[in-house]
Amino acid sequence: MDPNLMVVAASTAMSFLYSRLGRKGHVRGRPVGTKQRHRVRRSVESVRNEIGDVLFRRAYRMSFESFETLHKLLLPALTRIHQKLMETASARRREKRRLRGTRTRLAPRTKWKRFVHNGRIDTTVRLAIALRFFAGGSIYDMAPLYGVSRTDAFSSVWMVVEAIHQTTDLNLVFPDNHDDQRQLAREFSNRSKAGFDCCVGAVDGILIWVLQPSPSCCRESNCDAQKFLCGRKHKYGLNCQAVADCRGKFLDMSVRYPASTSDCIAFESSALYGRLTNGLLAEGLCLFGDNAYLNAPFLATPYPNVSGGHMDAYNYFHSQLRIRVECAFGMFVQRWGILRSPIPKGISIRKTTVMVLALAKLHNFCIDQTDQDETNILPMAAADELRLVTNESGSVPLEEVRDDDDEEGTPTRMRAVPTQLIGGGEHFDDCPRDLRELRRRAFENIRLPRERLALDYVLENNYVRPRPRGTAARPRGTAA
Repeated sequence: MDPNLMVVAASTAMSFLYSRLGRKGHVRGRPVGTKQRHRVRRSVESVRNEIGDVLFRRAYRMSFESFETLHKLLLPALTRIHQKLMETASARRREKRRLRGTRTRLAPRTKWKRFVHNGRIDTTVRLAIALRFFAGGSIYDMAPLYGVSRTDAFSSVWMVVEAIHQTTDLNLVFPDNHDDQRQLAREFSNRSKAGFDCCVGAVDGILIWVLQPSPSCCRESNCDAQKFLCGRKHKYGLNCQAVADCRGKFLDMSVRYPASTSDCIAFESSALYGRLTNGLLAEGLCLFGDNAYLNAPFLATPYPNVSGGHMDAYNYFHSQLRIRVECAFGMFVQRWGILRSPIPKGISIRKTTVMVLALAKLHNFCIDQTDQDETNILPMAAADELRLVTNESGSVPLEEVRDDDDEEGTPTRMRAVPTQLIGGGEHFDDCPRDLRELRRRAFENIRLPRERLALDYVLENNYVRPRPRGTAARPRGTAA
């Protein structure tokens, strides 16, 4: 037989088989020869009964009772989101079927199978998958545990994130009411050894660690990848500004700038800062922040470059309240292990921002759900801890630090703080010196909260910085 004819015949046969197999695969939506995987759905309650209450709290970062309360809050939003997804999927299937009918007359009129082959995924399962993912768990472990596909597991995460933002009861709220602001100040005053009664919140920044952004993310963010690199922490990320109350709840959070942005610019570009400049706070009240911010009538900062005297004592008592936001960040990262390593690949900058804000709302929910000191968070599940320390991109340890400079005879309270993600330095690289000088001159004739606290509270009452443990006592009234 002519070799050329054999080649033509073989090519014709391959083309025919390709067209038949391709058409069949297109109709079924999966490779030829494969079958629909049979999965056995599993309930959250059955998992809880198997692992027990303590391990459930370690794995899902809240008790089973709190889980049920959260599910009840999110159920209306989850139902709406699921219904919207089903309607979108149905419309997409109808459009594909219409296009196939117009392309060829040979397209078989096969009836569509029911959309969910293995049964409906319960909303409690979707919430459980999302919480495990936020806690540092792997989708590859959660999907087979609950009998869902990896695609459904990832979809569940973002359904829960959207439901959290649609639930107004979980919103972060900085109070407009002056009575509520004074109540926050009283809670801080109860923690202050000097009786500072003007602090309504502590402000600071934390790095949200991400992998090097892709070109598409950079185009969407309108900046290049180097803007996301924090030179002081040697990590790519986002600058997250937050205000916390005395309990560690977040009153406000803003994630709008890349990590190279200074805390000063990131905070002054937030919506809360605009409200503060327009007279949000009651008279005499202010926020407490470190020297990464500029001293203002609504923001008290420490005195720079002082050693000894009433200014140094003021700095100590100021830090005693300001540390509450660092403790809040410690609880935040300790509870949601996903923040201790780079945000997984495939999650865009926009999605990262939305997810972090949702985690802050869940953080507040967990604090409201407990009557005990919420800083006593149970450790991560062993599998999550192992996955964290073996992450090829690295992870951030939680370092034990003192709540404040303890005095002799007082018990030492330790807090877990992600020091590698906070405290990036008090720099003003993107805040010109001339602008800072203009700000300082604008407040020259105003008695700012810092001066009032240092003179009326510290100096007048002869307060001094407490001596550290193990040091010799000094006469009261002398400088540190």
